[in-house]
Amino acid sequence: RIQEKIVVPLNRIKEGVSEYNFRTKLSDPEVFSGCIFSENIFVSLKITAGRGEYLCEFQASATGTFVCDRCLEEYKREIAVSSAVLFTFDHDNEDFESESVHILDRSSTEIDISSDVIDMLLIEVPVKKLCREDCKGLCPLCGVNLNKEKCSCPTDVIDPRWEGLKNINFSE
Repeated sequence: RIQEKIVVPLNRIKEGVSEYNFRTKLSDPEVFSGCIFSENIFVSLKITAGRGEYLCEFQASATGTFVCDRCLEEYKREIAVSSAVLFTFDHDNEDFESESVHILDRSSTEIDISSDVIDMLLIEVPVKKLCREDCKGLCPLCGVNLNKEKCSCPTDVIDPRWEGLKNINFSE
């Protein structure tokens, strides 16, 4: 069953260890850091519960659609992450000032790790997006994708802004 959020009702969580599996899809697959998660996101969640605290350890994987920074072609790549988040009702503990700790309101009825999963997936989105390591990119003169065809542009063309460097004598 596909659902939009990764939520577990507190009344379904028993003391000890509970495991859940989710298959979710973003309701509106926006572009996040140059990536679109339009396919299913798979999440395996293990919750260790005790004394009003819920340690949520999860593994998630998703297929992202990217645009290569060199050739501008779309490509897909799987991203896999794992992390842990602590949910607690303890409002008094000063040690809980962390992104991996969430304070639950006394009226909370569920644990929602949706944003934690998305945040971890986004951290794994590469800064330099390449369809493959040896991507040749586009020809700077004619714009042809050099991965698909060879162009006939001259390779010895010098940018006119650098033309003056030819007259420098470096042997002096």
